[in-house]
Amino acid sequence: QRLALGHWWNYTLFYRKWLEAVALYERRMRLSHLSAWHIHTAERQAMYRREANARETQYRIKAMQKEIDEELERAREEAEEAKRKAIETEKLQKIQEKQQKAYWKKHRKLAQKKYDDKYILQNQKD
Repeated sequence: QRLALGHWWNYTLFYRKWLEAVALYERRMRLSHLSAWHIHTAERQAMYRREANARETQYRIKAMQKEIDEELERAREEAEEAKRKAIETEKLQKIQEKQQKAYWKKHRKLAQKKYDDKYILQNQKD
């Protein structure tokens, strides 16, 4: 009686040749699997790097946008301040012009009165 160690196909010629082929190509298969694993790992690392770079770029873009918004707000405030100052200076100029007109009007009247008084006195003497 034969000792049954395994299935019937373990004893076929095909199975023996297949085992030889596996033993022969085992190193090549290991190396190809290892290189495939290295490639996969490198691609995964590259993907992580790309994602990290994209995140960093997004953060930088947001920061730049924030700076631009702040600069625009500052420029808007400066423009409003300049406009307000221009209006104030214009008002002050108008007030000064009014004061000058009143001053010269008053002094013209005084000079005219003095002149008239002088000639009235001269005429009275004559």
